[in-house]
Amino acid sequence: AYTPGGMPAILEEAGVNTPKPYCAVTKGSRFLLVMEDLRQIPKLKLMNLYEANVTQDMAKTVLTNMAKLHAKFWKKPWKGSWGDTTAHRRPLICATSGHVALVVTQRLYPGLIPADIATGFRDMLCGFRHLRAHWSDARYPMTLAHGDAHLGNMYQFGDNELGFFDWQCKSEEFCVHDVTYFLLSSYPADKLKDDEDALLKHYYDELCRRLPKGEEPPSWEVLKLFYVTKAWHCMVWFVFSAMSPSFMGREMAINAISRICAHIQRHDGVGMLHRVLRGEFAQ
Repeated sequence: AYTPGGMPAILEEAGVNTPKPYCAVTKGSRFLLVMEDLRQIPKLKLMNLYEANVTQDMAKTVLTNMAKLHAKFWKKPWKGSWGDTTAHRRPLICATSGHVALVVTQRLYPGLIPADIATGFRDMLCGFRHLRAHWSDARYPMTLAHGDAHLGNMYQFGDNELGFFDWQCKSEEFCVHDVTYFLLSSYPADKLKDDEDALLKHYYDELCRRLPKGEEPPSWEVLKLFYVTKAWHCMVWFVFSAMSPSFMGREMAINAISRICAHIQRHDGVGMLHRVLRGEFAQ
């Protein structure tokens, strides 16, 4: 991905900002990556999940940049991305390790995860292959997803410019993957319930405007469906991360997981999960 003409060059072509790579060397499981020092960029602001002041305008800037990324790689995800059939397989979601992560996270943060969502999480782990099959349904075009698109992996600079870094979780996904992950982990829950339709519509319009000529966008109904079911992807990543305080700080874990849970409850995400597991949306 970091060779000359590799992913950063293609991202630049699409107008998506990311730190410039200067050297990339791999030997076995070890690697060296020398990249641009972002601290030299004028008006730089590094962000994090502790903040609860993401405005609608800022969120629209993020979503516009996501639309650029997804349109550029529409139906042709980067070959080094995690996928279903690629050499870079997605990490296996193991029911046993998932149950352990849930128990540890619940003990660290009593009451953070409501009982109905904890039960849904266990059901999701046991039926995960059905959920993954729904997300990988061939009817919905894959694109390149950043894969870990929370606020802490973005930076602002200049006059309302934005960039992404930490691409190690890049993956082949339906476009709403990044959108859901960002909004649920990083946008204040009390604002999202009022703003989400406007934000999703903004992303949808930007994506439709940028898709390659002749390509049909997904329907609005499909986009909204995945916006609900992809919440379980967010829960998996943040529950696994939260069980290790050295990996994810207390305030970050509480902020992100409480936002995700609020979304799941608002959209009956547990009920929607069970519909997916019953095969109601399968071909």
